[in-house]
Amino acid sequence: ILEALSSLYMRTNKAAEAERIGKRAVTLNKGSAQAYSILGAVYAAEGKFDDARAQFEQAATIDPKDTSPIYQIATTYGQQNNIPMAIQSVGRVLALDPKNVQALVFKADLYAKQHDDTKTPAAYDDAIVAATNDDQKVAILVRKATYFVGEKKTNDAQGVFDLMLAQYPKVAAAHVAYGDFLASQKNLTKAQQEWQAGLAIDPNNSEALLRMAQVSMSNNRMTEAVGYLKRLTQVAPDAQSFAMLGQAYSFTHDYHGAHDACSKSFQIDQQPQTLGCIAGADFELKNYKEATQIFDVLDGRAHGFMEQNPQLLFVAAKSYQQTNQKQKAISAYKRLLTEMKKGTKEYNQVAQAIADLNKKH
Repeated sequence: ILEALSSLYMRTNKAAEAERIGKRAVTLNKGSAQAYSILGAVYAAEGKFDDARAQFEQAATIDPKDTSPIYQIATTYGQQNNIPMAIQSVGRVLALDPKNVQALVFKADLYAKQHDDTKTPAAYDDAIVAATNDDQKVAILVRKATYFVGEKKTNDAQGVFDLMLAQYPKVAAAHVAYGDFLASQKNLTKAQQEWQAGLAIDPNNSEALLRMAQVSMSNNRMTEAVGYLKRLTQVAPDAQSFAMLGQAYSFTHDYHGAHDACSKSFQIDQQPQTLGCIAGADFELKNYKEATQIFDVLDGRAHGFMEQNPQLLFVAAKSYQQTNQKQKAISAYKRLLTEMKKGTKEYNQVAQAIADLNKKH
């Protein structure tokens, strides 16, 4: 319970409260390694690394067979970019547990930070041997290939991907990762083939669904994008996927769908973009009153957002007109004019709309 409380306080930026709970855990459980680890985690999150390591060392002393406190020590050194001490601490973990995959991968990552072309691949290979399932092995191979990409050794990266696909052709993540690599090399056609291959193995692979949705939207194949995004929001619902689905629905003129998707996105992550999407859908559905209420909120809480999205100013002005809010309509049109090029057809149309509103009593 105390561990959960301290984690909650850290997530809500209440470090002092988290530290108080951590110290209480130690006071109440002086013989518990976990209590010292809780306080150590709090100190580490606060950036008090020396204090954190002292707590983790105490935890390791109480339970010398548990490698997790020593691993935590290694991560604190890693956060400080003290690579030699981090590697030394990882060595302590591996002395107790030579097949600890997490520690082996972290060791390889540390060598990668040093751009050590000899030790890095070998360390990843050690982690691959220790990995207990194909998904783990593929994830480490992808990490190894990514290292070579970062070092601009494309041929070496290609070799790793070739080996990975030859050994693990039925792991969806392998095809998705290779597709990402191909896309980074500007080979989008083959990238799509790999993403599709991933989906053929695992139709619910969220990364492949997202990639294919993005490609479909960039090529203006919105109906196709809707299909990918509907599946994506079912298997991995988040604010981004719902927002993208709302955008795709808008392009296909399914405004009920757009309203629903953007509403779900806004419930998760209250962004002005998705609120604007809801207002736009309300306008198209002739829910003018609801649209104006949203535009009022956007103006009150997201200053400058409407000016950054002139199309919303136009929709806002039209919505205010439909609800007989003349002055708000004129104001929105005037703000829109400041974002338009004088003399254009569109500029003149907005200017005329203002003139027409001013004539009305």
